[in-house]
This record gives sequence, C-alpha cells and structure tokens, in this order.
Amino acid sequence: MSRIAATFSQLKTQGRKALIPFVTAGFPFADITPELMHALAAGGASRKRVTRPCRLASA
Repeated sequence: MSRIAATFSQLKTQGRKALIPFVTAGFPFADITPELMHALAAGGASRKRVTRPCRLASA
C-alpha cells in the first residue's frame, strides 16, 4: 500500500478528510519553503506535495 493510500485509509477510519497542499519550492522566495512546510504540518496537512519550478516552452 502506498503512503497516500495508507493516509487515506487511516483518515477514513477516523472519519476525517485529507488535506494535501501542493507547493512549488522556492515560490515566492527560496528561503520561505522550509518555514512553509513546517507551517503546513502544524496546520494539519495530511501529506504535502512539493515540486520544483519548471519553465514551459513559449507557445
């Protein structure tokens, strides 16, 4: 079972919902990312998803 599936299963038995915020690392500033992750955990985020910024090709 994946970690996300395990989280959903655990929350379901507790009658709770999941909160999985999506964060772009370094946005708006690189030095705020660790503080933001701690704040999300303290705020009750079930899981956190962090990605790195990417540049899309010009259309």
